[in-house]
Amino acid sequence: MPSSILEEANTHLTNPNQLQAGDIVNVPRISNMVCQKSYAEMTGNGQQ
Repeated sequence: MPSSILEEANTHLTNPNQLQAGDIVNVPRISNMVCQKSYAEMTGNGQQ
């Protein structure tokens, strides 16, 4: 799951890269989500 999706679902975390014991993390169900970003696969020489 992309970290951007986790960050969007957990806006209450001050630093999502450093979780502490007791932090509550929401993990959204991917099947019910609509992703706002798209990614393209690139070849080895940097061209799409």
